[in-house]
Amino acid sequence: MQKNYVVPKMKEAFGELEFLGDIKELQRATGTGRSRRNVTYALEYIFMSSKLKTNVEVIVPATVPRKVIPFEATIKKVINPELRPEIRRGFNGPIAEVKLYVDDFEINQ
Repeated sequence: MQKNYVVPKMKEAFGELEFLGDIKELQRATGTGRSRRNVTYALEYIFMSSKLKTNVEVIVPATVPRKVIPFEATIKKVINPELRPEIRRGFNGPIAEVKLYVDDFEINQ
């Protein structure tokens, strides 16, 4: 069975995404009692979007090797993107966050 990949044009879809230098490991607890442990299920890279004028959290599965990204590098290509705006409660009202779930991405050097 052949896999299909979606690779949009970055400038048109999201604008230029510039790396802000922050990487987080997203973890969830598995097991119960003494066998409980944390498992990393995704890596979150923080980028700034020139088109959306906000921070975009790019979330990649943990199966993709961790990338070493120079500060202020931009994304060249994303594979199978899914943009999910999320709203959470803030102290002064709702706060909108933009999360971009991708299978993998490439950067411009």
